[in-house]
Amino acid sequence: MIFKKHFCHLLICIVLVSCSEKKESIGDTQKPQDFENLVSFKLDSILRIPIDQYTPYRTYNSQYVQEEGGSKELLLWSNRAINAIEIYDLNLGKLEKRLKVKKEGPEGIGGKLTGFQYISKDSLLVTNNKRYEFYLVNSKGNAYQKYSTFPDKSEKEISVPVVYDYRPIMYAKPVVYIVAKPDKDYNKKGWWSGDLLLELNLESKKYKYELPGPQKFDEKVHGAFFSHHSMLYNGEEIIVSFPIHSDILLFNPKRNNVQWKYAGSKYFSVIPSWENPAAGKSEKFYIESNSYREILYDKWNKLYYRLAYRKVEYLDKNNRRVNWDYKIPSIIILNEQFEKVGEYDLPENTYYTRNTFITPAGLFISINHDENKKANENFLSFQLFKPTFDSL
Repeated sequence: MIFKKHFCHLLICIVLVSCSEKKESIGDTQKPQDFENLVSFKLDSILRIPIDQYTPYRTYNSQYVQEEGGSKELLLWSNRAINAIEIYDLNLGKLEKRLKVKKEGPEGIGGKLTGFQYISKDSLLVTNNKRYEFYLVNSKGNAYQKYSTFPDKSEKEISVPVVYDYRPIMYAKPVVYIVAKPDKDYNKKGWWSGDLLLELNLESKKYKYELPGPQKFDEKVHGAFFSHHSMLYNGEEIIVSFPIHSDILLFNPKRNNVQWKYAGSKYFSVIPSWENPAAGKSEKFYIESNSYREILYDKWNKLYYRLAYRKVEYLDKNNRRVNWDYKIPSIIILNEQFEKVGEYDLPENTYYTRNTFITPAGLFISINHDENKKANENFLSFQLFKPTFDSL
């Protein structure tokens, strides 16, 4: 009896461990899973920011910042056309400052501004078009510290840092985390095996490339447009949204451990690979395939938002070629435990979803889509989506 009791206890432990491991491993079926529709959005006001002839009506690296104890709210974005960071006062409704970043000279950044991260009112981390160089600049736009992050040439796999709206520089004092892309042929198997993250210490200047992509992804080819993985940092973990999979990856850089959580759309499951890759055809394949992209964190409501995109035809009814902004979006809503609690449909050809930011008021998404009649090139225009918990 004692042996049977211990044997049964051991068997239960094995089953529990195996179930736990299966839950944390990357999914195989990717089938849409049932969920309780507990959270949604309601449309609120439209924020319109007047701009001059020097500012494009679509911005890059939009960042919301609270200064001076939270009483002052700022929206920052990079104006690549004039190598500047624009600082807009949300409370007063006007441009507070245009911070022009020097390109050349001893206080320059050595090239064109491509991205930035707010560090403090007197310091911003910026990067240039050379990609491996980062600089701290002061409130006058003068660089005072340089960081070079070139990979070790002895490494077989080389990755390149990239900074976009859905790939922000992630600040965790004194460290920043930066999305990286393997520098390999997109149209061949094995692209995902390179490192996907750069970790840079702003105090010691030490850096390393880490977080190799899942080996499982290397079995297939999806092309260049499917290389757009998105990341965010929630204060403890880095969350990765891969464009080709329903699961998201949770990476704890201090513990160096990885978990997988289901975060798929109700509209599609497996995203087929590209059977016959061909040069110049990647965009067509991407547009005519389902996909995922942005992952966002609403720290005030403790919610995660993941953007899913349904496929459309590469040529529209007028035989015009469309771009990836014409895919049909929905917002997958996850709670703090990464449980799916909603999926909100966005209308077609209305929102420019590559341009978003989050404040205590809610989620702001640009309405400056090519087909949106409400779009106006004289304004940065954002629709406010307020999360609703009526079903709770």
